[in-house]
Amino acid sequence: MRPTVLCFSGLDPSGGAGLQADIESIGAAGAHAAVACTAITVQSSQAVFGFEPTSSELLTAQASAVLEDLPVA
Repeated sequence: MRPTVLCFSGLDPSGGAGLQADIESIGAAGAHAAVACTAITVQSSQAVFGFEPTSSELLTAQASAVLEDLPVA
């Protein structure tokens, strides 16, 4: 069974950073990525135009749901 990594990161719609890049890196290292989204961004591969952070309550709920369900190691 692959280890599970809980990753806290923002969403980069261009895919060059943030959740998508973290998921790919964690998968390449042989682990399963479970994610908690810290912010939604408006960005391209060249610039960030805006962002909205996730509320602390929602972020905590995301992480708690994963921790109750998966063996994070």
